[in-house]
Amino acid sequence: MSTTLLIIDMQLGNFQGSHPVHEGDRLLERVRRLIDKARSARARARGRQSTDSLFNDLLERFEAKGLFVHNDMDINFDKMSLWISFEALTGCDLYVHSFDISLMGLVRLEATYHVEIEKVDDLAIRRMRNIVDNVRESIDLPDSFQDLMEFVVDIDEYEESIILGVDITEESLDYLPLVPDISILFKQILDKSGLKYF
Repeated sequence: MSTTLLIIDMQLGNFQGSHPVHEGDRLLERVRRLIDKARSARARARGRQSTDSLFNDLLERFEAKGLFVHNDMDINFDKMSLWISFEALTGCDLYVHSFDISLMGLVRLEATYHVEIEKVDDLAIRRMRNIVDNVRESIDLPDSFQDLMEFVVDIDEYEESIILGVDITEESLDYLPLVPDISILFKQILDKSGLKYF
């Protein structure tokens, strides 16, 4: 879609006096509709800029700008809730593939990392489950995890992959850990388990 600047120079003398323009009322109505459309398009463009600004602000806040892109969003006015999803860009070197932020009273951040495994190593999977079940005692938590109100780490097993996830609930965005800190958490769990992955 291209953008065009339209300048309309309407002078009162064109509609009054001895030689008014032909069908002046109709012309004025067409010009009014064009101006209304231009204003509406400008408002939509400002709305897109506002949401883009929100996404960029969140990515900057979580130190993920340039590594993640906005993927999806849902606003529920009945529940007064907002859900925004981000997905890692190709080449992102963090151990986080996606993260979501939900705002509904408390703030919730969920992040996942999908691990493709060479082969199922039952001992490594058991070690990983044990680490996940006792995460506060099993690894050196990044500082941003030390005083969290609530967080849960979980693991979902599939035939050729594992999904490592964390679900964090807090009172404010200010208390949530940064995406690089979540990456450190996931990498420690993977390394300590001894699971061979790529």
